[in-house]
Amino acid sequence: MTSPDRIMPAHVNNLALQIRKDRAEREPAVDRELRQLQHDLKHGLVRGDAQLGGLPIGGWMGNLFPARMR
Repeated sequence: MTSPDRIMPAHVNNLALQIRKDRAEREPAVDRELRQLQHDLKHGLVRGDAQLGGLPIGGWMGNLFPARMR
C-alpha cells in the first residue's frame, strides 16, 4: 500500500505540464516563433512550403539514388 503523501509520476507530469503552460502564457508569440525557428535550424528541420502542401521537400538538393553515386 502506498502513502498518499508519496510523489507519484503523475504528480511530476502534472507539475511539468503546469510549468509549460505558465511559460507559454508568459512568452510572447514572437519569442515563441523565434525559439521554434532556432530549434528547427539546430536540428536540420525545414519548414514546409505552402505551395507544396506544407511538405518540407522544396529545397532538397541531393542525389535521388545515393547508392549509385558516380
